[in-house]
Amino acid sequence: MASEKIRIREYKKGDYLYTKRLMQQLTASVGREFEEDRWKKHISIRLSSGLGGMLIAADEDDHCFGMAFVEVRTKPTGQYYQHHPRTDKYGYITNVIVDEKWRGKGIGEKLIRKAIEELKNAGIEIIRINVRENATEAKNLYKKIGFKESYTVMEYEVKD
Repeated sequence: MASEKIRIREYKKGDYLYTKRLMQQLTASVGREFEEDRWKKHISIRLSSGLGGMLIAADEDDHCFGMAFVEVRTKPTGQYYQHHPRTDKYGYITNVIVDEKWRGKGIGEKLIRKAIEELKNAGIEIIRINVRENATEAKNLYKKIGFKESYTVMEYEVKD
């Protein structure tokens, strides 16, 4: 299927099984077990609270091949950005996933560009996206679109 036949749209209730499959792929890629109850709760909260949107990449028959979460966040400190002193809000794109069988066809780029468009239309000037250190293809895509590395997040694993 060509990328031009894929359209990006908002999540709807009939997408649950498709997004479940995509989230199973995403959790497996980070070495985690998929928890369906957790996913159902997350979808319910996200869709009912206005926390943010879910973009879906779908074909003409409405089969879903990718998704991304898009939201507006506020800096908890209330501080403004150095190069954008007018705002303490920023856009955040998370959980970007394209079905393993459909990668390399431009679907991820379409999802990200649509997310950027929606955030820009909401008046957002800064957009962040998370990427795992070893996700080379995703990093390359984000850099191609214009994202730059701005800071490092470190983790500490608490052991018994």
